[in-house]
Amino acid sequence: MIICFHIIQKLCIINPYIILSIIDNITDKLKARIDKLAKNAIGKQEGDRNSDLFRANVRCCLAISKTPDIETSPKFHDFFNEIQKNSLVVDIIKSLQAN
Repeated sequence: MIICFHIIQKLCIINPYIILSIIDNITDKLKARIDKLAKNAIGKQEGDRNSDLFRANVRCCLAISKTPDIETSPKFHDFFNEIQKNSLVVDIIKSLQAN
């Protein structure tokens, strides 16, 4: 799964219009994964692996949010605003921006 997140991140840089063409499908998958990982993070299940997946998912969402013309997708915009209300996501975003 982490490899998929890295591929999406690279596509955001190399050819962001590929991401824009499938953003609605990706948004559903990212939302489902974030919800599942957030529940597991609260329960402290699988420790480091779960934490790494969660960080990779947030990194992927950040990369997508920086692609040109992403504001044309209201579905992703709503999703990104929603996950930024999660305290775990905010902590990860702050740590990523600090690096």
